[in-house]
Amino acid sequence: MKRWLIVVLAALVLSTAARAADVDALVQKLRSEKAAERTEARTLLVLEGNAALGPLLDLVGDANPTVDREARVALTRLVMEGSAPEVSESRRAGVRQALTARLAATQPLPRRLFALQLLGMTGDADAVAAVAPLLREAATREEARQALTLLPGPAATQALVEALDAAEPQFRAALLAALGRRRAAEALPAVVGRLRDDDAGVRVAALAALARLGSAEAEPALREARAARSPQERAAARTAYLHLANDLIASGSTALA
Repeated sequence: MKRWLIVVLAALVLSTAARAADVDALVQKLRSEKAAERTEARTLLVLEGNAALGPLLDLVGDANPTVDREARVALTRLVMEGSAPEVSESRRAGVRQALTARLAATQPLPRRLFALQLLGMTGDADAVAAVAPLLREAATREEARQALTLLPGPAATQALVEALDAAEPQFRAALLAALGRRRAAEALPAVVGRLRDDDAGVRVAALAALARLGSAEAEPALREARAARSPQERAAARTAYLHLANDLIASGSTALA
């Protein structure tokens, strides 16, 4: 029995090593000057599944723009397929782990940014903890904001809310836009609080976000803002009020009737 087990394990090790060699050979073909060879290699790499993730991610940001492009195309398809609801949880977790590992500050910036883009497209709530800290880095914060806009769950909303205080006005406005797009009612108190922001642009962004939250509880704040001293804010408040009213009517609510 013990001997049989050793034979099986040895076979698995050899199989894994052979597969890794195959992936490495295909990755090298992405450097071919022949487009047909690159296309074939890219297709076969996608078929390798998660085994190809690391080698392909390591090509993102390559000095050769053709190699960089080929890697990005293959990764996009591979990650989309590996994150589909019908695949196993272990495969989805493998995709998430490969991408979040490339968010480390030691990784080249193009690789970090592309990993954020892929996480936004395909990630789940478990990716939030790795993405949220990048809101504090100037080089990664916009891609992190976009990823968190799309990632599901209340933790993503909370990460965007918590980033508001430390952000400068332009990025505060962008964070508010993200909260509005998420239509997360739990963000309502934070968004209402920004109606008293020192920056007029942030106040206008808060009004737009309130309208997109789609909550009748935003109505008193929008009604009050229609009397703001700034013509820009009054106009934004009126637009936001109408937007909210239309959303509520479309959803069957009579809260503003």
